[in-house]
Amino acid sequence: MPLIEIPKDARKGKPPCGECHLPQGETCDICGAREPTAAQMAYGLLWRDHTASPLIHRARKLLLGTLTKAEQREAIEWVTREVGPTTTAEVLQLDF
Repeated sequence: MPLIEIPKDARKGKPPCGECHLPQGETCDICGAREPTAAQMAYGLLWRDHTASPLIHRARKLLLGTLTKAEQREAIEWVTREVGPTTTAEVLQLDF
């Protein structure tokens, strides 16, 4: 019997706690935290890159086809935690 009860979704969508040692793509049985897969990390990093390169656009499109909407959302949340949100200065530099 555990000392305290931890709900299965206590950390769902959040980064793993210090006690979670998860391989990529695995979910913690105790707290519900999930480590993104390599494909999710790659998609998140490409999503965060605002370069107008056709190669980056192509790579992003290829990864987009392999991820579900939920996995895409997790990837974007992960990269935002890792790198930070898009700044106003970055948005102003975009070429539309």
